[in-house]
Amino acid sequence: MLATVDPQLQHFRHDVLAGLSASIPAIPARWLYDQRGSELFDEITRLPSYYPTRTETAIFHSIMDDVAARVPKGAVVVEFGAGSQTKTPILLEAIAPSAYVPVDISGDYLEQSAADLQSRFPRIEVIPVVADFARPFALPGGSTAGRGSDSFPAPRSAISFPAARPTCCASSATCSVPVRSS
Repeated sequence: MLATVDPQLQHFRHDVLAGLSASIPAIPARWLYDQRGSELFDEITRLPSYYPTRTETAIFHSIMDDVAARVPKGAVVVEFGAGSQTKTPILLEAIAPSAYVPVDISGDYLEQSAADLQSRFPRIEVIPVVADFARPFALPGGSTAGRGSDSFPAPRSAISFPAARPTCCASSATCSVPVRSS
């Protein structure tokens, strides 16, 4: 029976069974990020007592000139755990990449936030990828994200790009990859 089940559902089943069998039962938080879970998290980030988003945004603004100077023209930005993409416009305005690939486990929420971003940045191709970035998955254009021989540590994952080494922004789970012209 499990052979016919969606791989995402298989991973969920494995994580729940393993987590609840642990000495301190727990389920990975990523499984809480459906549409409503993502909306609740966004509400939390706007609370006066929740300082990380404000702090990260301030840091992002302060380093963006340096980031923009290091990212090659025509880069593709891949963001792991994109969520509502609150800080993403700061980066996209600074570097004007050819494409932006938000990756998130919450498909409905990702589709909506990607559509919003696409309308705000019509010259940048926005290609949302619904995936659990804790496990290998396919990226547009045939690259794979996951553990690989040409991988680098990103804040929340590792990604393998055979064609180029990505540039990673230390203050977020974002990296950029130069696009090879054919």
